[in-house]
Amino acid sequence: MVLGDLAFEETGKFAGIRALPDGKVEATYQGTGKLFGTDYSSIYTGVATPHGGTLIAEFHGICTTKDGGSIGVWAHGRGRPTGSGLKASWRGGVIWQASSPKFARLNSVPGVWEFDVDEGGNFHLKVWEWK
Repeated sequence: MVLGDLAFEETGKFAGIRALPDGKVEATYQGTGKLFGTDYSSIYTGVATPHGGTLIAEFHGICTTKDGGSIGVWAHGRGRPTGSGLKASWRGGVIWQASSPKFARLNSVPGVWEFDVDEGGNFHLKVWEWK
């Protein structure tokens, strides 16, 4: 595995959380960041399922750049609580669907990500190309 460029770096906050049947949790979060140096805003929703002391999740979202470009996001990962409240550490993979020619390179490579959340639901996300 060779990590490529840091594609996304984002900060934000959980916008809503709700309990689902069977111990599953749905979360929506919003953020802002940089995509290869371009400002963007994002919204994602994911469902996490408990599994062996961890959570397995699938997320869907969209990032919109200031110039009107959009990048669809489909991510899977595994997380674990690291403290009280919402504090957790997540790692996983992502597939992108970029509509803008400026970010078309994302359509041909997957990404890997790390997502860390504090007790209050504030997060920091980093995503690298996986070449």
